[in-house]
Amino acid sequence: MEMQEAFTHLIWIAIFVAAVSTYIIGGCRYSLFENQWMATNNFTKEYLQQRNLPLAFGLSVLFSFIISFNLAMFIGTKADV
Repeated sequence: MEMQEAFTHLIWIAIFVAAVSTYIIGGCRYSLFENQWMATNNFTKEYLQQRNLPLAFGLSVLFSFIISFNLAMFIGTKADV
């Protein structure tokens, strides 16, 4: 299968939904276990307020999309065999 043909068989809305749902589930998990996560990593609220939030959230969304895209390519190629 050619690479261009592999891209045409992808369901882009499913990739987008998977990336966004990963991001949302991660946010819910973080909000539920914030104190345990901070204690495990020895973070303080002051330290976390110094982060560059647009960069952190932007990279999180980007990597969620990359993972979803990679999984769609992997499953799509195996299902066609």
